[in-house]
Amino acid sequence: MKKITFFISVFFLFLITSLNAQEIQNIGTRQAIISPEISGNTLTFRLRAPQASNVTVSGSFLSQRTASLTKDETGVWSYSMPLPTPELYTYSFLVDGVSMLDPSNIFVQRDGTRYMSAFIVPGERSANYGEATKHGNLSQ
Repeated sequence: MKKITFFISVFFLFLITSLNAQEIQNIGTRQAIISPEISGNTLTFRLRAPQASNVTVSGSFLSQRTASLTKDETGVWSYSMPLPTPELYTYSFLVDGVSMLDPSNIFVQRDGTRYMSAFIVPGERSANYGEATKHGNLSQ
């Protein structure tokens, strides 16, 4: 009886290990998601959520406050729009009724008790938000 239990345990251990190795291998071959992406005069949001049935993006830069994303055959949702005026903007995704940050964007802003993903549309009005902006020297 102990031998059967041992062999069943080894079999399940082998099965679990092989499944995890396949998942790790697939993660390494996935294409990186760029979101948000500013290209020319277009702003594009992307989110990989193959199991989701409804994804929207909400932000102050949208005239209707929310926009629906469309899913492609690889499970990546996307929404493109004309580039808004230069400014610092915040947004979040709503995935099947659950609000979430953009996992492809490390730029996050806190607004009271909420955290939102953020992006900067480059231009004169948003120039002061950049880190590399030089406005003079500080000396003693």
